[in-house]
Amino acid sequence: MAMPPNVYGMQFMPIDEQVVNTHECCAPPAIDSRQWKAPLGAFPEPIDMGDLKCTWTGERVVMPKDPAILQLRFALAKGKRLDVHLHPYPRVAFVVSGKIRVVQLATQDQPAKTREFEAGDTIVETINRYHYGEVIGSEGAVLQVWDYLPPHLPRNKDTNTVYRDAKPISKEGAREPGQ
Repeated sequence: MAMPPNVYGMQFMPIDEQVVNTHECCAPPAIDSRQWKAPLGAFPEPIDMGDLKCTWTGERVVMPKDPAILQLRFALAKGKRLDVHLHPYPRVAFVVSGKIRVVQLATQDQPAKTREFEAGDTIVETINRYHYGEVIGSEGAVLQVWDYLPPHLPRNKDTNTVYRDAKPISKEGAREPGQ
């Protein structure tokens, strides 16, 4: 089994099968974090997720009842601009490294809004409002993302992303960027 990259100076090690079975419901399908643990004596630093009741634009967040939580990690290249999209369900992102600018597009009742986020910041993304993100600064950016989905929906990287210029959904239920 290949070891994941060294993160924050900690080398991760495989855990035993007994622990995996005990935490079966905790690991999201996209990233199998059940297979790794920090070595003895290493203590994770708490992440302040801020107030998850409001988006970065100040709108109230309503979580689905008994949400299925999908965890994703995005590594974005320097200068990358994401396609215009929206999220129908709550999404929280933590900026692991780099710096990004998020732009919420103007609507008939609201002006455009822009905000920059850097490593260590938490972003509670807007719901059902078109926006895009772009990597700024001298390096790429890494985002750790959690989607809070109604439990009946499929859990894949595009379940909670609807592109503005999207073509119809494929039979698998996922959309590809630019489709």
